[in-house]
Formats: sequence, C-alpha cells, structure tokens
Amino acid sequence: MPARDKRDQTNMIRPNRHRNSWLGILVLMASLLCFTCSSDSGDTTTQSTPTSPPVLSETPLPSKDERLASIGDAVSKIRELPFVDKADVMFVDAGLLAETRAKGLENAEVRADIVDSERLLKLLGLIPLSSNLLEIEARLLELSTSGMYDYELGVLQMLDEGDEVSVKQEVVYSHEYTHLLQDANFDL
Repeated sequence: MPARDKRDQTNMIRPNRHRNSWLGILVLMASLLCFTCSSDSGDTTTQSTPTSPPVLSETPLPSKDERLASIGDAVSKIRELPFVDKADVMFVDAGLLAETRAKGLENAEVRADIVDSERLLKLLGLIPLSSNLLEIEARLLELSTSGMYDYELGVLQMLDEGDEVSVKQEVVYSHEYTHLLQDANFDL
C-alpha cells in the first residue's frame, strides 16, 4: 500500500509542475507585452521631424516584351532546351482563344481519346454514367484557358490582359513556352 500512496503522490506532483511551467510562460508573455507597449509611451507632446519620402529608382520597368523574353530565357535554361529564334507570341481576346481551343476539340484523334477516357472513367466509377466528358472538357477549357501553344502554327497565344505582366501571365507563359521549346527541339 505505501508504494501505491507514493505513486499517487507522484501523480499529484506532475500536474503542478506543468501548471508552474504554463504559469511561467504566461508571466513571460505578459512581461513582453508590457515591454512592447511601454516602448510607445503615447506621449504626443514631442513632435517628430518630418522625413523626406523615399526616393524611387529612376530605372524604367521592362516592357511586356522584355519581361516575357526574360521569362523565356529562364525557362530555356531550366529545361536545358535551347531556342534561338524569337518566340512568335500573339496576344488575343478571350473569344479568339476559346475559338482556337474549340477547334482543337474538333480533331478526330482528340475526340477519340476523350471518348476512350470517358469509357474508362465510367467503368472505374470515377464519373457518373450520365457524364459527357467532351462537354466537360469544352467547358473547362472555355473557363480556364489563359494561353496555349498552337503546334500547327508554331504560335504561342496569350490572353491579352493589358500592358503589365501579371503573375498569372508569367506562370501561363512559362508553361506554354515549355511546349514551344519542346516543339522546337523535338519537332512535335
């Protein structure tokens, strides 16, 4: 029995030890909070001297073409695929881009691949039996396409979003530029 009492006493000590650790952490956090708040005394009687605004660099931002060329160079180095010609890039509106994508879905080989994929996905139970994968693919392309590389024309088409290059455009351009490099190096 005394051994059991000793275990009970040990178990009673442990929670207190944890409580003391948490209490110490709480006191430390409260001290830090008080210290940071006290550094801003709130005394508004002293006036600070105005500082001059930061001087912005006079270096002009690169043009859209220069920015895209630099992205193309970076992709070429990363992929280790050289490209010596200037990329043929067309900035188009959403309608023309969607029209180009729709033409791609008219290709008999592409349609056959989509039909085969639809059958497989239905057999595996991954899509409902009532699904039409061709319609889903067309709708998805219509909503999400921001750029594409046309292998037949050798032209990279990008959705025109103005004079600036957005982060989204950088990502899309680098992806599509990879297709351009593959086509140039492997004659796809």
